[in-house]
Amino acid sequence: MGIAILQDARDWAAGKASGRRPDFRKLLGDAAWNRLPAAVQARFGDDAHADAATIYQGRARVHASVCGRALAHLCRLIGTPVAPLVGNDVPMHVRVYESEAGVVWERRYEFPDHPIVVRSTKQLDDDGLLVECLNAGLHMRLRVFEQQGELHFVSTGYFFRAGPLRFDLPEWFLPGETHVVHEDLGDGNFRFAMTTDHRWFGRMFDQDGVFH
Repeated sequence: MGIAILQDARDWAAGKASGRRPDFRKLLGDAAWNRLPAAVQARFGDDAHADAATIYQGRARVHASVCGRALAHLCRLIGTPVAPLVGNDVPMHVRVYESEAGVVWERRYEFPDHPIVVRSTKQLDDDGLLVECLNAGLHMRLRVFEQQGELHFVSTGYFFRAGPLRFDLPEWFLPGETHVVHEDLGDGNFRFAMTTDHRWFGRMFDQDGVFH
């Protein structure tokens, strides 16, 4: 058994990083992909960030409940997967680039006197499904779909990964269902909206902004 685990670790370290960049067209299917505006296809296409990082700027409303803020501060122990501060018109810079692990979204919240950086990586899991890697091995499974020309990401579960080992988190332990909407507004602008709703504690996080 120990030899099998060691071999699994070697296999994981040797080759799992390659090919982890998600192909959103393939994940959605051609029909759904073709319903997206051309600008959204350009932002999520295969070569969108292949040559250089893409920088977006904008302002966002960043809200969280008392429970949400408490959880966000606690999560700073594993690298700030969600902003622990709140504001109504927060300047933001978003840097998107490719790495061996996938597509990295680096969000910088310019809170007064206290900027916060939240970084996550969208990648394909070993089974070919979309996940978002947060920090310290925390992963969020995602279902991606198109609806009325908008791109939607909805969480379907969380797990911790340490090398080849994976531990699913129980549903009660989770921050809740996260739903992200990417809506094209034309003229190079888009809306990003994110909500997280817990089955017992209600709305934990709510962010809504316009970027270009």
